[in-house]
Formats: sequence, C-alpha cells, structure tokens
Amino acid sequence: MMESYKKTLAGWASGTAHGDAGGTGARVVVTAVPGQVEALRAAGLVGEGTTVYTPDGQEGTWGYDGSLEEPYGEVLVAGEFSLQVVPYALGRYIPVGGPTLLRVTETSDLEAYLSDADEAFTTGRFPGLVAGPTTLLADEPALGGWTGRGGPGDRLWVRADGEVSTSPWGAPLGTADDPLDALVVRWAAANDAGTPCAVALSRAVSDDERAAAFTERPWLGQYVKTLGVLRALAARGVDSARASGFGGRLDGALDGVPAGPGAPAPVLCWDAHHAYLSDAGRTVQIAHPLAVTVERILVLGHGAADLLGAAELDRVATYFADAGFPLLPAACAAGLPVAG
Repeated sequence: MMESYKKTLAGWASGTAHGDAGGTGARVVVTAVPGQVEALRAAGLVGEGTTVYTPDGQEGTWGYDGSLEEPYGEVLVAGEFSLQVVPYALGRYIPVGGPTLLRVTETSDLEAYLSDADEAFTTGRFPGLVAGPTTLLADEPALGGWTGRGGPGDRLWVRADGEVSTSPWGAPLGTADDPLDALVVRWAAANDAGTPCAVALSRAVSDDERAAAFTERPWLGQYVKTLGVLRALAARGVDSARASGFGGRLDGALDGVPAGPGAPAPVLCWDAHHAYLSDAGRTVQIAHPLAVTVERILVLGHGAADLLGAAELDRVATYFADAGFPLLPAACAAGLPVAG
C-alpha cells in the first residue's frame, strides 16, 4: 500500500499520471489545509475514484505534515515517507539525498533547468540532480513534457483560501465549489491560448518565457521523457547509460541528424552491455545490433529502408509495434524525414 500512495503522489507532483481514476472526481486531490475535503466531495471534485492527501489525514485520505507549497521544505506522508521539496536552482548547490521533488518556482529555476537540458543535448551528460533514481521533476507538462495530461481530471491542488489549480505554482482555475467540468474547460482554454501547459507554472514564470525556451529547443519533450527513463534505469542499477540523440547516437553515422520537433519518440538508451527501448513506462532490453536497426527507424522513418531494406524495416517495425513500441508512427509524428 505504501508503494501505491508514493506512486500516486509522484504522479500528482510531476503531472504524469497514467490511466484513469476509475470513478468520479479528480484522480488525485491535495489540500493545503485541513477541513476542505467535505466541500470538495459536495462539489464532486472528490469522488469514489479520488486519492486525497490532506494535512488532517481523515478517514479515507492520506495525511501529511509539512508544506507542498513552500519553495523549500520537507513533507512527511502517512507518518513514514519523507519527501524533500527543493527549488531546481538551489538543488544544484545543496546535498540531495532520499526522495526529492525538484520544483521551478521562479525564473532562475527555469534557467537552471534549461542550462542542464542544453548540456545534456550537446554532450550527452545528464544532470545527476534530476536523472538520479530518488529525484522527481515537478510539473513536467509545463517544462516541455506535454502529453495532454496533468489537467484537473488528473490532479488538483486546493489552496488555503479554497482557490483551485493543478499545481501549487499554477494559475487559478476556480474554487472548491466549482464542478470538475468547469475546471477542465478553463484549463483547456488556457492551453489553447498559450504554450502548454499554460497553467501549472503560471505563478512561477511567464508563458512568454516558456514559449521562447521551447521554441529554441524542439527536442525538450524528448529530454523530459528521457529523464524519466534514465531514472528508472538507475533504479535498476543501470547508471551509466547513454541516450540516443543526446550528444550522439549508437549508430555514429547518424550523429548530428536532428530528431525534429513534435511528439517524443520512444527512448533508446544503451551502455557497454545492452540497449534499452522505453515508452509509456515500459522498457525492453535488446542487443546492440538490433538497437542500431531500431535507432535508424526512429531517426529516418521509412527512409531507413535505404539502409535496411524495405522487408527488414517492415519486419522490425511491425514486431515492436505489436509489442507496444511504435517506431514509425513516433518518427513520423516527430517531423522526421519520411520517404514514399
């Protein structure tokens, strides 16, 4: 049970929940102060499918001590799980040990995050601060990891005054008396009008700042996705993996070939012993020769037939598509060169 609530809280903080709540109400609701849950139930924001975290820890909820809203602090959940909350820029200069949530709380945090991303893209060296197995990046949809998730149906934060957003640093979407459908409509309208996610970090940095940063870095979505894969691999003891497209590729002939903008493709990593293909929270281990073929398809799309032959491209792409790792659709969606 402890692992379950830790994963649920991680999904709320990062904005990366998978699946559906399986009932009414938002998937996860976190309140800033005690005594708010009954009003949330009355409004339908908390329903039979909702996991609730609240300081008073009343029956049917998870209790916590500390603040998830302050820029720096420590939170104790259920009396046994300790989570350190650290602004991203500060995390570079203080010892980070144990479960840590890295937040963007102001422009300096965004600048530090982007600096680390640029370093990874250029050299292949990912920051241990955020690629380690015990750290989590808050509000990923607003930092380039936009997938359409992380909205009011997935997560809600209820401030002390009853104002509701998706994140402690997010723009207000309404109050605890508003129905969930109304919050979803306002969230969608904000994202239609700005750079997604145009809600989760609006109290920390301006949408113009984020838009400029993302325009300069069309690969940022793949960076966010790759960070998650590297964290998962590190938790399995694979802590020296390289990532395709960051500082080079497994197939050196593809070094410098741009991945292009658009939807992040499956992530291909490798170390001296194996390669790893990851997507949607799943990872398969494959041999280096097969990984080279996979990488060519991911980068070149149907154009990889010039290197592999049409029959081999179709065989490999079909195999991985059937296994839940669609190589060609991801490549096409990313705006990569596609022949024929």
